[in-house]
Amino acid sequence: MAKIAKSEGLGICFSRAFLLSSLHMKARQPFTLFTLIALWAVQIWTFSTHYQQHPLSWDVFGYYLYLPATFIHQDPAIQGDWIQEVYSDYSPSDTPYQLNKLDGKHVNKYSAGMAVLYSPAFAVGHGIATFSDAPADGFSEPYQHALTIWSLIVAMLGVWFLSKALKYWFPDKQIALMLAILVIGTNYLFTALVSVNMAHNYLFTLVGLLLWACSAYHHHKQAKWLPVMAVSVALMALARPTEVIFVLLPLFWGFKTNDSFLKRALTQRKHLLLSIVLFVLIGSIQLIYWKVSSGSWIYYSYNNPGEGLDFTHPYILEVLFSYRKGWLLYTPLMIIAVVGLVPLSRSNFPAKWPAIIILLLHFYLVACWTNWWYAESFSQRPMVQAYPLWALAMGSMLLKILNRGKVLKGFAFAMVFVLVGLNLFQSWQVSKNILHPSRTTKDYYWSVLGKTYIPKGATSQLLIDRTPVNGEVPWPNRDSYTRSLVKDWEFSAEDYFEGTKEFHLVSKWPNDELLVAHPTWLMLELETQKDPALGFPDVVMTYIHDNKAHNYQQRSPVWKRTGDTWSTEVHYLIPELQRPNDLFQFQLYNFDRHVFELSGLRLYKYDLPRKD
Repeated sequence: MAKIAKSEGLGICFSRAFLLSSLHMKARQPFTLFTLIALWAVQIWTFSTHYQQHPLSWDVFGYYLYLPATFIHQDPAIQGDWIQEVYSDYSPSDTPYQLNKLDGKHVNKYSAGMAVLYSPAFAVGHGIATFSDAPADGFSEPYQHALTIWSLIVAMLGVWFLSKALKYWFPDKQIALMLAILVIGTNYLFTALVSVNMAHNYLFTLVGLLLWACSAYHHHKQAKWLPVMAVSVALMALARPTEVIFVLLPLFWGFKTNDSFLKRALTQRKHLLLSIVLFVLIGSIQLIYWKVSSGSWIYYSYNNPGEGLDFTHPYILEVLFSYRKGWLLYTPLMIIAVVGLVPLSRSNFPAKWPAIIILLLHFYLVACWTNWWYAESFSQRPMVQAYPLWALAMGSMLLKILNRGKVLKGFAFAMVFVLVGLNLFQSWQVSKNILHPSRTTKDYYWSVLGKTYIPKGATSQLLIDRTPVNGEVPWPNRDSYTRSLVKDWEFSAEDYFEGTKEFHLVSKWPNDELLVAHPTWLMLELETQKDPALGFPDVVMTYIHDNKAHNYQQRSPVWKRTGDTWSTEVHYLIPELQRPNDLFQFQLYNFDRHVFELSGLRLYKYDLPRKD
């Protein structure tokens, strides 16, 4: 393989390696080869039926933005006006949430790893755009199609890498079964193909490559696998810094044995040094970008207090079992893998403990994310990237089952068949928005279970829709809520409040004084005897989480006149993220410092019983 790589191009080298590997698999692993071909066909078919028309949008836009900013506009800190034109021409999202403003510059919220992984698609798309009528701006159709097709190739490579890794530890028929379960029996199919351009697809492939490299290094003792491991982990960490935990796999492979990774790697110093250099070079990409765009070598870009890691409040039960996005509820076949941690811990697999520790750490990090439902997705999409390691636990459990009697094996295969069918059907339901990807409750789940349509009235059982319309969240079914008075400031026409300062009536309430049921709306009722058209403050309401404003809302009231009195109502929906020490804050923001009068001010809360 080394001679091929030296004498021919990288593409020819990869094609030749892929062909030789397939021929070898045909001779030694016919069931795995047949399953791979079938799964690739499923992936291509799913890809073609769910082809993304606007892939460069939302989070993917943020991942990708590094490439056109650096290589087309030579403006990685995004100081020019071109970014406004991009938002205007391509509408990647409702707001530019992908960017943080800092001293006249923009700092990308996301790390640079996905841009590096997207770079082959960007290069191809730029070449096509340059020699066609399409704008060579980094965002036109050639770039979008190239990215989507490249992501499909990455997904297909991921399954192949995993099969190459598993061949060292499991027999042919069992590998075929494991691949089929992971691809069509779990949320992998939906996540890696319907959301084909998201990070989870690429990370799955990198973890599969890492496991293959570690397994091959363990068996063949060839130093060439060391740089592969280093690049795999570096790219994972560059794409998502928390994925640096996967370095534990090679680092502690065979720990405390005579055949440990560290002992062997230290004897192959040239390749070890090359691996360290590659790891540092890839990691320095992010540090250099932060220095250029923010002025600091380290910059924490998730400065929104409503989104981030909270290690003291993990959502373990919600992530596992909730009707909204429970991993084991929507992906029940992974129970085999979870239970398989026990036989894996008793096996002779040389990296069983680092693998188990990584899986537990990864799950904990997933559960610590404050937006634990991960937006519009099926089941727990961030669990997908760790599936190559979960395959080891699954394989350990399947070995136990296959060594049992015919009755148990027959029951197990029947359950696998049923649950694969359930996964495929529910994936289809989510793609058709029958099973809602982020607002499902227990009642709604059971009302649509097994149905190809949404029953009449079932949508009322969903969690409240928090999607803003014209900057404000709609408030349906208001009559269903229970209203209670929080505070009455008790002004009157004779004893009215007059203000001229910039900030007035700043008031705070602890979270536990307001939140009885969920969701909770707050409503301010204001009255004045003076025409508000002459000047009236904006109403500002926000939650204070982690000492930062969260879910900030500033409204210019819309007034209604009745006789000599003008009145208005301003609504506020309490955010989902709450902690006991959080505060709700209200104030009047009199920016122009008009003289205004207020004869009535009342704060009400409206509660609705929680839907689980």
